[in-house]
Amino acid sequence: MSTLSIIIVNYNTQHYLRRCLFSLYGGERQINLETIVVDNNSEDGSRAMVRKEFPQVYLLENDKNMGFAKATNRGVSLAKGDYILLLNSDTEVIGDALEKLVLFLDNHSNVAVVSARLVYPDFSDQGVARTFPSPIHAFFGRKSLLTKLIPNNKYSQQYLVSHRHLSREPFEVD
Repeated sequence: MSTLSIIIVNYNTQHYLRRCLFSLYGGERQINLETIVVDNNSEDGSRAMVRKEFPQVYLLENDKNMGFAKATNRGVSLAKGDYILLLNSDTEVIGDALEKLVLFLDNHSNVAVVSARLVYPDFSDQGVARTFPSPIHAFFGRKSLLTKLIPNNKYSQQYLVSHRHLSREPFEVD
């Protein structure tokens, strides 16, 4: 059985971090999880909460805020799993999403990176899968004035790949 190493960088997000960790450990999992929380010197009780409520989580306590990239690299350097997942502390994992990601990687040795569909709390798509940008996409980006004026233009639709693939089937991105 594959082990998934999950790296979560935290800085003063105790409420979100608790919900995130509960989504990982609040039910049964069909895969082995190794979770590393890298805390960037939080002052909101995050560290104590992790130690008390989630003793199975490895807590790496930085003595200063190192920023996201350095903290992530510290967590990754400790990871022992077959796969690594970078997870934001304000994320909640739904159902068997982790198992599906690991199974997909186990069954597709030619794939190096996967992502789950990201949804808002109302389950609408966040539209994070995109093609490589081109100069025209600078004018028709997700929040650009032109896209707001002409919301269904072909340039915005080409750039936002996930809106073209609303099925639950995997699809390739640039």
